[in-house]
Amino acid sequence: MPSQKDPLHQPFKIGNHLVSGVWQYYMPPELIDMKFPKEERANCGACPKAKYEGYRADYKCCTYHPRVSNFSLGLAATNAPAQRIIKELNVKGWLVPEGMLSSPILWYDYLADLKEDQFGVSKKVLCPFLQTSTGLCQIYAYRNGVCSTFFCMHDQGERGEKFWENLQVLAIQN
Repeated sequence: MPSQKDPLHQPFKIGNHLVSGVWQYYMPPELIDMKFPKEERANCGACPKAKYEGYRADYKCCTYHPRVSNFSLGLAATNAPAQRIIKELNVKGWLVPEGMLSSPILWYDYLADLKEDQFGVSKKVLCPFLQTSTGLCQIYAYRNGVCSTFFCMHDQGERGEKFWENLQVLAIQN
């Protein structure tokens, strides 16, 4: 079993935001030292969308089925809750050699939820790594680029939103 002191197992901050330790190996080194916009209003612990816009407090924005790479799942499998979930996903046939992908049916349901303004409310698509009793992600340190860069509100307005969208594009390309 790999050492928990291995940098891959340690989330680190870019700006004030925690991201997976693997980012330091595939992101441009200049990214690490950049000044990132603070996003303090997008606080998942006190979800503003649940408070003001009717999202389910136990689901928040996790009514999304993320693509998670095989190496991220492998790193996450060093903790017991993630091991259990990964085994369940494998039994369900949701894992392929590349990692966890979204099935066409889940993708269709996700798009239907968006169209029907059910994102954050629907029970059709729910991230399998969300522990609804606590609202915590069971693979937080190893989550994908979409989850790592998503903020439901932007303290810097349009400028902040554009910044995080561009970083998301960079993160999902690697």
